[in-house]
Amino acid sequence: MKKNWRIPILSILILAGLLAGCTGLPTGTNWPGLAASADTVYLSNSSNVYAVQLNNGTMLWKYPEETARIMFYAPAALDGNQQVIVGDYQKTLYSINPKNGTTNWKFTQAASRFIGAALVTSDLIYAPNADFSLYALDLTGGLKWKYTTGQAVWTQPVTDGEVVYFNSLDHFTYALKAVDGSLVWKTDLQGPTVNAPVVGDGKIYVGMLDNGLVALEAATGKVLWETPTEDGVYGTPVLKDGKIILGDLSGNIYSMDAGSGTGDWKIKPGGLIASNPAAFESGVVFTTEIGEVIAIDPAGAILWNRQITGQLNASPVVSSGLILVASFQGDNLLTAFDFEGAQKWTFNPPKK
Repeated sequence: MKKNWRIPILSILILAGLLAGCTGLPTGTNWPGLAASADTVYLSNSSNVYAVQLNNGTMLWKYPEETARIMFYAPAALDGNQQVIVGDYQKTLYSINPKNGTTNWKFTQAASRFIGAALVTSDLIYAPNADFSLYALDLTGGLKWKYTTGQAVWTQPVTDGEVVYFNSLDHFTYALKAVDGSLVWKTDLQGPTVNAPVVGDGKIYVGMLDNGLVALEAATGKVLWETPTEDGVYGTPVLKDGKIILGDLSGNIYSMDAGSGTGDWKIKPGGLIASNPAAFESGVVFTTEIGEVIAIDPAGAILWNRQITGQLNASPVVSSGLILVASFQGDNLLTAFDFEGAQKWTFNPPKK
């Protein structure tokens, strides 16, 4: 953690592009948000959320059905098969019926845009908002509590069942009691982060834009270790088999021991990485800004590398034996690969 930090030029461009989409510019100015259940893909893109059949890429519905002056970037969060929770750029959080794409309810008490996905548990919805706050709602959209930080909250929170952890642009990681939002601890990271924390093995892991990975003790927020990276970490790391695997804005991919932060290996197979990696059966998949889909095995060997058109800053999602990749300004909005890298189908919204 460095007090005199420098956001890399590429990350400034990413942030500028994200903010530009919130100013009333034409739709399609930012990369999509992606989520999936066992049988359906939910794609947040421009003025719509699309539900797409997972096994063949057929569109099931779009929300809203009629054209509306709203924009979506945040990935959806799923409440089993009961509701799809997604926020827009304006200040509304929607609950959508996954069967037919109709509105269940709307939450309109936030003061700014929803950038990160909500977190849905068995009884509460935790929704981060750029108005500096984390909102906790019941499953019918009623406000239970809200906690306000010193800056915007852009990323999805995580929980261990008792405590909710999240990062704010004020450089702090927060731990709140899940039931009532009371503060357990907060830790000043002394630098910027724009990704979600990872919780596991009694630790919280946070990738830093000022070049590094920080591990905190989950119970107290104490900094346990920090390991430098060559460039800023924009995407959320993944925890797999006792290793933390992450990418940076120069295209480096790292594996670190989750207990000590010691580096296992580092490779640089492609372009800028601003997305979260996704774990699958044989390893971890990354996407890059120059259209690469790269699968890495646990030892750092490249299993396969596929090139598609467009920028791949959206995070890939793994579901039911498929790797789903959403493209910005590419030939196809959504592409599905199997675990061996074979393309299974593509999706583009129907033309109006």
